[in-house]
Amino acid sequence: MPHSSADTVGQIIACAKRALQGETPTRLLQYSFQFDKVTKIIVFKAEVAERLTEDESESLAAIETEIYADYIFGDDTQIETRIEVVSKGAPL
Repeated sequence: MPHSSADTVGQIIACAKRALQGETPTRLLQYSFQFDKVTKIIVFKAEVAERLTEDESESLAAIETEIYADYIFGDDTQIETRIEVVSKGAPL
C-alpha cells in the first residue's frame, strides 16, 4: 500500500529516532534526511565533528540498516548516504 508524503516522513523520523537511541556515534552532531517522492530517492545526511572511526562508521551503518528494516521502502526507492565533516563553529 503506498504511503503519503506526510506518512513517509513521519514514519522515517520515528524509525530514525528509535535507531539512534542505541547506536549514536560520539562524533555525530546532526542526522537528517530528505525524501523526494517523485524520484523515490532518500538521502541520509550525517554531520560529524570530525572523521568517524571505523566503529562509528559501523554504528552509522547500523542506524541506516534499522531504518531500512523498520520502514518498508518500495523496490524502486534509492538510498544515498552523505557524511559531512563540519568545521568547528560552523552552523548546522
